[in-house]
Amino acid sequence: MATKAKKIDISKLEEGLEQLTGFDFKAAEKTARSNGENIPEIALSKSFQALLAAKALGVGVLAIEDMPIADFAKATTKVFNFLYKDLGKNPPADSTESQE
Repeated sequence: MATKAKKIDISKLEEGLEQLTGFDFKAAEKTARSNGENIPEIALSKSFQALLAAKALGVGVLAIEDMPIADFAKATTKVFNFLYKDLGKNPPADSTESQE
């Protein structure tokens, strides 16, 4: 069971996520996988989402995992929503993908 953690302000989480790169995504995936995460779509993993939240907020992942459960759920859901917010939208005009 976790100890009493200090309150982490997640109000700047999305701002922090916007600063992350593909390298950060891959590093978080590598860490999650090395910790035993085997979900096929890594972005659906709470462990992975916690790692990204920690990176975005500049705290250790244990600080995220030690949050009260409702706060942990909010933080990981914000990461999920950030990653999938554009799902189903048309790609931007400057996309490098073929638009046939």
